[in-house]
Amino acid sequence: FTAQDMYVPYIFPSENGGREDMRWVSLRDKEGNGVMVKSRGAVHFDVSQFTIAQLEAARHTCDLTPHAELLFLHIDAAHMGLGGDDSWSPATHPEYLIGPGHYSLDLELQVLGPGDTEEREGRYEVR
Repeated sequence: FTAQDMYVPYIFPSENGGREDMRWVSLRDKEGNGVMVKSRGAVHFDVSQFTIAQLEAARHTCDLTPHAELLFLHIDAAHMGLGGDDSWSPATHPEYLIGPGHYSLDLELQVLGPGDTEEREGRYEVR
C-alpha cells in the first residue's frame, strides 16, 4: 500500500485511512529505506500526507495540498468510533466510546534498509 492508497477523500476532510488491531507497521521510501514500528499489543495507526492541522482547516478536498516528501504516522493505543447513525447527530454509540483512564504503548522502532524484510502476518507495510 501507499499513503495515497490509504487516503479517503471525504467531502469534508477529516482523519481517515486508519487500521485497527495492528502489531507493526513499516514505512519505506522508493529506495526501500525506512522504519518499522512494532507494538507488544494491538494498536490503531494511520499514515497521511497531510497534517492534522491541514485536515482540520480544510473545508473541501481541493483545500488540501499533500506534502511531497513527508508522511505523518499516527499510532494510538485506542481510537474512538465515529459519530451517530445520521449526519445531524454526532453521538457515538456507547460500545465505541473510550472512557477515561491511563493508556500506554510499548513500541519498538527499527531502521530498515533496502534488503531488510518484515514478517507478514498481522502487519501492514506502507510505501
